Amino acid sequence: MPPLPLRSRMQRDLLGVGTMSLYYYAKSKAELLSAMDDALMAEVLAPTLAEDWSEALTAIALRTRDVFVRHPWARRFRACCPHRLA
Repeated sequence: MPPLPLRSRMQRDLLGVGTMSLYYYAKSKAELLSAMDDALMAEVLAPTLAEDWSEALTAIALRTRDVFVRHPWARRFRACCPHRLA
């Protein structure tokens, strides 16, 4: 899968703001990408998990799938930047 460039149009469409408006909140593109990644992972994290490992893993998998359904751009975003998975 090719890298996902962060373009002005994508920012406008996904976030509802102009390019320069984002840099009022984020000092750099790296900081913006990190914030986007944090927002995605916050949706995946479950507030509580079952004690049974298989039930807990199922809950995480379902939440992850739900994030990718709600945010179709997220799959390419996560695939282009594997260093952020750590």
